Amino acid sequence: MSFRKVNITLIGIMVIIAMVILASTLTALYQVALDQSRENLTRTALSQTRLLESVALFDQEYSADYPDGSLSATFSQINEAFNSLEKIGETGEFLLAQKQGENINFLLISPGGGELVPRGVPSGSVLAEPMRRALNGYGGVMIGKDYDGVEVLAAYQPVKTLNFGIVVKIDIAEVRAPFLEMGGFLIFFSMLLTGLGAALFLRVNNPMIRRIKESEQRYHRAVDGTNDGIWDWNIKTGDDYFSPRWAEILGYDFSDLKPVVATFTNIIHPDDRDLVWHHVNTHLEFKTPFDMEFRMRKKDGEYIWVQSRGRASRDEFGQPTYMAGSIIDITDRRLYEDNLRVAKKEANQASKAKSEFLASMSHELRTPLNAVLGFGQMLLLNSEETLSKTQSEYVENILTGGNYLLKLINEILDLSQIEADQAAIFLEEVDAVETIQNCITQVQPLGEERGIKVINQIKAGAKALLRTDQLRFEQIIINLLSNAVKYNNDGGTIIVSYQETKEGFLRILIADTGIGIAEQDYVNVFNMFQRLGSHSAITREGNGIGLAICKLLTEQMGGRIDFESEEGVGTTFWIELPLASNDMILIWSDNLRVGVDPIDKDHQVIIFLINKISSGFCQEAELNNVIIELIEYTEYHFRREETIMEVCDFPKLIEHQEYHQKLVAQVHELARDWRENKDPEMRYRLCRFLRDWWIGHILNVDVEIAQFATGKTQEIRQALNNLENN
Repeated sequence: MSFRKVNITLIGIMVIIAMVILASTLTALYQVALDQSRENLTRTALSQTRLLESVALFDQEYSADYPDGSLSATFSQINEAFNSLEKIGETGEFLLAQKQGENINFLLISPGGGELVPRGVPSGSVLAEPMRRALNGYGGVMIGKDYDGVEVLAAYQPVKTLNFGIVVKIDIAEVRAPFLEMGGFLIFFSMLLTGLGAALFLRVNNPMIRRIKESEQRYHRAVDGTNDGIWDWNIKTGDDYFSPRWAEILGYDFSDLKPVVATFTNIIHPDDRDLVWHHVNTHLEFKTPFDMEFRMRKKDGEYIWVQSRGRASRDEFGQPTYMAGSIIDITDRRLYEDNLRVAKKEANQASKAKSEFLASMSHELRTPLNAVLGFGQMLLLNSEETLSKTQSEYVENILTGGNYLLKLINEILDLSQIEADQAAIFLEEVDAVETIQNCITQVQPLGEERGIKVINQIKAGAKALLRTDQLRFEQIIINLLSNAVKYNNDGGTIIVSYQETKEGFLRILIADTGIGIAEQDYVNVFNMFQRLGSHSAITREGNGIGLAICKLLTEQMGGRIDFESEEGVGTTFWIELPLASNDMILIWSDNLRVGVDPIDKDHQVIIFLINKISSGFCQEAELNNVIIELIEYTEYHFRREETIMEVCDFPKLIEHQEYHQKLVAQVHELARDWRENKDPEMRYRLCRFLRDWWIGHILNVDVEIAQFATGKTQEIRQALNNLENN
């Protein structure tokens, strides 16, 4: 081989080696830039999301009087903020959108504000994938197509408070452009342009980094202006970020706080530390919301109550990478709630004392009263000493008054038992048509004395089976019929009818043509010892207990009671009770009792809330609140139940805790699916799951606790008091 050829070969080999080395370096640098862009875009999206969340929460609390509501105020601020944002590179954009029906509608784009908002995209389209993920509740970063079908690098996050999604994106072509350009230079100039390529890379990359840093600085300035302290935790490294406001809430200088997760942990009250990390780990594992209240130590050693919310961001494999959130000082609110809790406890104790007094008094009065009635009856029946007409009238008056007083005492005893949840409920299939007819037959003579006609519009032979307590059902119907007679006009009518509801209940209506109820008296109708109006013809009748008993019994049997009335025209009382075919309603009966009073009372509350969800009585807005209340009370009950297990040395405590964690995670997931879709099928699945789980849990698991709780009533009460006070 000639020298020329050797030189050319060597030069060629050197050029190839140089190009391979530089190409590898360029590829590595491109990957680094891409990863850095991912991280920067993600952090920017998170910062904007937290800012929007903070603004939305602030407006919800303080901007209710803004024209068109707090959402309009929030949107106005977001629009103004978006107009002031600077570009990320030449093609970078900030996008805000919401899902409306089957379309993704874009609301804002920066820079440019509302004037340059792109057209909506069908949610089933292959376009706008990052925004679709954000609107479906996911956060992360990806390479995909935007609304124009352009391939972009995009960070996306949901704005849960507003049901919006935010995307921060840049064309992937712009990220690649400088490296392709340098690659072209390398092909033509080989090793001579290696240094120049690196210089060009830095020149292209620096403006992007500078703009992202400026965006972060704007975020920090915005956060400093809010009342929330922000924290940001790198799960993989353990590094933490605490905002200046976070430090200020706890009385620290910003420089005092070492940016590691141990700083956060050490400031939490020792008694709350395990619980906080339990909630954090549950959020990371099951994606349940992290929103809790706990105590943190200030620099001066004083403990304050804070509310902390947080959310983890995850990589493309679903693994948590970062968790960010906020704290806010709620010490004053907790103090108010504690005072309110004490007042409620005192009120409950007073109510219990009242019930106990009424029950005790009733028992004490019933014995001598029975004796008085017995001797009165003997006087009337005594054939040896005939009473005079006047004496007989006196004795009859004694018996009349005594029987009325005995009836009142029995009703007070009945009411006391129901209020104390001691009234036995025996469930069976009850023929509502036959029972109602029997009740009408019993009450009809009372109406005939005043010319009042009872019209039964229920067809003879019709069938309507209820799953209820026969005696209690009769008690309710007779009471309502008796009131319809008592408060009716002479010669009036009473109409009895029923109808089946689509929710699986039987609605029974009892309408009269009587004096009606004044609107100002509506609120007191079902209160104890309240008399319906002050009509001169009926002031001597009634004791105000019957309707209170009807309401308590109806609700205990899984139904509801209400009325419609017009003064001077008449009143219609109605009750709804579950049909025998309605298997979604849970009715608290003796077979569900565990035998541990605090657990049984909690189960009653939970079953009551489940029935509110299952019954269909709630409107959508109220239903959301009931679901939240159910989840919160369930978690509260689990803490109480686990405390009882610890006191009783229950051997399956760990297994039970796992049951509880699993249930909470599943309920959160089903509730989230329902809130996002508002699909009746999702609501049905949630109700069915709650019903089946609770019945199985009570009958198969919780019943085991009672044998370990025997003889430990005082210890359980003390442990629960300690839990409440902490």
